[in-house]
Amino acid sequence: MSNTIPMSDVPAGGGRRFPLHLTLAAIFITIFVIFGLALIGFFFRESRRIEVLGASDLMDRIGEQVRSSIGELYIPAQSLVDITSKAPALAGTSLEDRLESLEALTEALRLNPNLSSIFVGLDDGDFFLVRSVSDRRVAAQTLDAPEGSSFAVQSIERDENGVPLARLFFFDEALALLGSRPLESADFDPREREWYRLAINRADQVTTDFYVFFTTGEVGLTFARRLADGGGVVGADLALADLSAGLVRQRLTDSTKIAVFDPLGRIIALSTSEMKVPVRAARSDEEVTMPRLSELDDPVYLTLAGVFDGREIVDPFDLEVDGRSWLASVKAVPTRRGSDVFLATLIPRDELLAAVDRVRNQGLLISLALLVAAVGVVLWVSGNLSSALRSLAIEAGEIRRFKLSRPIEVRSRIAEVDDLATTMSVMKSSLQQFFEISRALSAEKDYRRLLEMILREARKVAHADGGAVLIMNDDDTALEVAVLEDLESGAHYGGTSGVKPPFPAVPVDSEPGGIMHPDADGETARRRETLIVDDLTEDRRFNTAAIRERYGWAEAARTSMLNVPLMDQKGEIVGLLQLVNARSVEGDVAAFDPEVVPAIEAVASDAAVALDLRRMLQAQKDLLDAIIHMVAGAIDAKSPYTHGHCQRVPEIARALAEAAHTTTEGPFASFSLCDDEWDELQLASWLHDCGKLTTPEFVVDKATRLETITDRLHEIRTRFEVLWRDAEIEYLRSLAAGQPQDAHARARLDERHNEIRREFEFIAECNSGETEMNEARIKKVREIGAQTWVRHLNDRIGLSHEELERKRRTPDPELPVEERLLADKVDHLVFRGGPPFGDNPHGFKMDVPEYLYNHGEIYNLSTPRGTLTREERFKINEHIVETINMLSRLPFPKELRRVPEWAGNHHETLNGTGYPRRLTADKLSAPARIMAIADIFEALTASDRPYKPPKKLSTAVKIMSSFRDNGHICPDLFDLFLTSGVFRKYGEAHLRPEQIDEVDIAAFVRSSSRN
Repeated sequence: MSNTIPMSDVPAGGGRRFPLHLTLAAIFITIFVIFGLALIGFFFRESRRIEVLGASDLMDRIGEQVRSSIGELYIPAQSLVDITSKAPALAGTSLEDRLESLEALTEALRLNPNLSSIFVGLDDGDFFLVRSVSDRRVAAQTLDAPEGSSFAVQSIERDENGVPLARLFFFDEALALLGSRPLESADFDPREREWYRLAINRADQVTTDFYVFFTTGEVGLTFARRLADGGGVVGADLALADLSAGLVRQRLTDSTKIAVFDPLGRIIALSTSEMKVPVRAARSDEEVTMPRLSELDDPVYLTLAGVFDGREIVDPFDLEVDGRSWLASVKAVPTRRGSDVFLATLIPRDELLAAVDRVRNQGLLISLALLVAAVGVVLWVSGNLSSALRSLAIEAGEIRRFKLSRPIEVRSRIAEVDDLATTMSVMKSSLQQFFEISRALSAEKDYRRLLEMILREARKVAHADGGAVLIMNDDDTALEVAVLEDLESGAHYGGTSGVKPPFPAVPVDSEPGGIMHPDADGETARRRETLIVDDLTEDRRFNTAAIRERYGWAEAARTSMLNVPLMDQKGEIVGLLQLVNARSVEGDVAAFDPEVVPAIEAVASDAAVALDLRRMLQAQKDLLDAIIHMVAGAIDAKSPYTHGHCQRVPEIARALAEAAHTTTEGPFASFSLCDDEWDELQLASWLHDCGKLTTPEFVVDKATRLETITDRLHEIRTRFEVLWRDAEIEYLRSLAAGQPQDAHARARLDERHNEIRREFEFIAECNSGETEMNEARIKKVREIGAQTWVRHLNDRIGLSHEELERKRRTPDPELPVEERLLADKVDHLVFRGGPPFGDNPHGFKMDVPEYLYNHGEIYNLSTPRGTLTREERFKINEHIVETINMLSRLPFPKELRRVPEWAGNHHETLNGTGYPRRLTADKLSAPARIMAIADIFEALTASDRPYKPPKKLSTAVKIMSSFRDNGHICPDLFDLFLTSGVFRKYGEAHLRPEQIDEVDIAAFVRSSSRN
């Protein structure tokens, strides 16, 4: 026995192994602890430097945010002007035309709350402006807007004389008109405004300097662009109050200061709400005065003014003002007017770093908390992960041991582990399915059911409507449909249906010539490759007429097909597996899934092996049956005394076994035979007398008591002839000696001749087996045999070696020698070469005669009944010993191992007086008892025996009933033999008409209760 351990069971590296969850927990906890401690230490050591770097980064981010906020003020207005300049409705000739664009303009103001107004000035002096007043207090107060007003529309139209007509309209949020009135100041001419003059002669957008808005008196700037078709300018106002408010919202701390100024240092907007910038001009035509940084009453701005030289300061810098440190930044903000403005951000360090210090301290606490939480999470995650993996490892072990009945139910939130579990589950299910198919294929013994099983399992895997299995014929020239099933049409041919497939064979040994397309089935067999046809109606490679006829398909119906060759281990085609009409999930006819094809090919491979195995087994079985029939035929042909016996006993035995198998009541209600047992019974009945091959013919065919190879009566008659001549010679010698020829001498001669004649006739009568030899006859044989005659010739020349050796047992007498007429000589005895049963492994219990043969003449003539001596009777009965020996030496498979017992016990009796082992009823199986009845009944009724006349049915039944009464045969089986009519059916088939007579079954059947 090997001591090798499978490699999969040996720990890797031969060292200790640890659970996955402990390994993962240890690794991650170690990493987290090291990382956490390093982070905390680094955080403590580098906190100041981090604060400075963080502050610088924060300043840059604040600058970007403020610049973005300014861009959010400028860019929407600039974009809106660009888009509006291309709107044809604003260039309308009347107020009504321009009001059609009111909804679009008000929606633009809603989406851009930082804009004050949107307007258009035309080259004829007309002006149209839409302004938001709902959240703009200055505009609402200046215009004296009614309550609920959301939008104000200012319109200036000029008549034919150029006289302006100015009106002001107020609308609510739903653009319902709330009121209107004339505009008090109607001397406004858009063509005189700076924005108009800058934009009317340019194709791109312009941005004005800050100025006082005509209507509201607010200070701001305007974005303007010429209409796409000319004839006017579109503009949008952005008030400085909006810009300052935006700066206020960008402050990070309460003391943060943000200022927007031009290259000359003039203030545009401040985040300091208490500072008024710019100072409003007295009149709209006055220049707006904007203070410089150096003019502000704030030491921080004053210090910044001393540093600013009209250019951008890229890197943040520090300002020290009254003992307080400020972090300052000056960034350029590009505008579309061609010149940049500058953004200054000033944040006190103590306020800025307070948050940083607080974050640092909180970060330390959070780091520690996260470290503790991470340890717990790692333990939990690793435990769950390892739990799933442990379960999968157990499942892998189950798969390795081919325990596939329980489905895998492991699930995990980790995608890879869950995918692994799903894959293993599919693998396990697939393995189980294929193993079940393989087991089913290997277990099925019936060839027809095997074909159906192959087809149905393949259909199940491929979700196909139908299919067929085609088997190569014996000549390997054509494929024949062995089984066909189709769910759609309900067709079922071959297999267990009992309906022979009505389809012609498909030739495979030649290809069609010319323009003819090859048959799909034949082409698959020739190529030995899987063939897939997605739609037979569109495929023009093959001739599919036979396939359509096979399944009853219409010409236009869509059909799919899969042909898989069935090849044996030698690579030779044994058949073809054909599947048709795969079904999709929706139940429609579809092409066969390419991913399913390998599974079908695997099923086909197993099926081919199973079919090839069944064919080989069937061939071996057929060969075995032929050999058995040949042996039985040789036994029957060997002697006329056994002619036909070995062929008829199986028929009787099977008929009686079928009667016992089908009965539902009585002592055989539970008796049944499986397929293997039927084969056992068949073989046993055909071989029950195979040992007769070893029985010498001169014994089997011994017709008289003195017969061996020839009838020795002829030799004895010659001796009587010698006595006859001796009597005549004695008479003639007396005459030659001169004695007178009297009547008494002649009478004595005639008397002697008559005596010799009578004695020979008596011996000849005793030679017949029909003569019963009693003591008187035996005594007379001995008296006759005591007469002598003179032998003058040597009887030891010209003999066989064996006979010569027997002669040499006694000294060679001198010639002439006087010998008895009948004698039992020493050389008549044939000694045994050893024990007849050898070591007797089978437990034979027969009475063995001392000699193998005894050819003594008086001994043979003294046989009480029949022709066989005790030694010859033993030799005849010894055939069953040889039957058991011969069959026991044959390597029967497990399912046929009882053949020697069933065949070798048909001469046993229930009372234990049978041979060769004197078995009693409890040791005799039902098949062995069946064999005994079949053997006796055939021997009694055989009509082709030269040594006896055939018995009639009634006579045979009567004799067998005596056998039953004497305990030789089974009473229950004999009753069944009669009541089932087996004896009469056999008689009608095999006996002569004169043998078939009426049999009163009731006179011979007895109740099983008497057994």
